[in-house]
Amino acid sequence: MNMILVCGSGPAVDEMANFLRETGKFGVQVFSHGLDMAAGVVSAMHPELLIVNIYNMLDSAYLTLVRIQNEEPMLKILVMGNMAEYNTFCSKFVGSRVELLNSPFQKKEGLAVICRAMGIPFSEMRDVIPQDTGMGGMMGMPGMMGMLGMPGMDPGHSSGRPTIMVIDDNAMTLRSMKGLLEDEFNVIIANSGPKAFKMMERQLPDLILLDYEMPEMDGRAVMQKLRMDENLFHIPVIFLTGVNDREHISAALALRPAGYLLKPVAKARLLATIESAMKPAIDDSGIGGVKLPFL
Repeated sequence: MNMILVCGSGPAVDEMANFLRETGKFGVQVFSHGLDMAAGVVSAMHPELLIVNIYNMLDSAYLTLVRIQNEEPMLKILVMGNMAEYNTFCSKFVGSRVELLNSPFQKKEGLAVICRAMGIPFSEMRDVIPQDTGMGGMMGMPGMMGMLGMPGMDPGHSSGRPTIMVIDDNAMTLRSMKGLLEDEFNVIIANSGPKAFKMMERQLPDLILLDYEMPEMDGRAVMQKLRMDENLFHIPVIFLTGVNDREHISAALALRPAGYLLKPVAKARLLATIESAMKPAIDDSGIGGVKLPFL
């Protein structure tokens, strides 16, 4: 059974823990005495997933979380809270790419996030998905409609292929990326950040390939806007750019992208990075698996 340790308390935590237990797929232990005291529990229990309630999280808890991650590099971590709390968390905890579980807990969306973090196919949860709950926040999950085999905002998902959006002001790059990817993905292109956001009002991609240097709205601004939008936040972003100086790369990595590739990129490396980004996992690299291109 998949073991989960939940650190925190409150109605949202209780609702989530009860739901996960009722699925029969998870063993759930709730530790309500604060993250500062949880390191010993993690060491003794060896859970596969740690879920941390970040409401009113103390500064000392961030140090504890870093210590837990260093001591348990294979442990997957999710945090539970609202977007404002998550932004505060990200500004203080920059060691890894940690995904958000919305509070109050949304059963379908939350289950999808938990499955993705633990590497469990969401299709295995069909028998435990509550039928009386609306789609709710699922529209904001990248690829959720495709994972469930249901039509959604993107009609291309009916083909079962993920949709990739390429955002770049260079027409040659857009044509090149479309040619490289269209045999395996639905590919949509946008030559600016504002146009991309207009397109995403009608069609959500499963992943975004993003240029860094663009007029009007550069890649960093696009990334920041994505992360501030609760409907777009979970879409993995891979920077695909010619910018290779340390200052710009460090600024990009601080936004916790799913990857950073330099142009021109070989098809095999591009596909491998896309595959990895669609299966996010926290590793012991300290930057969520993203490697500096010059290291």
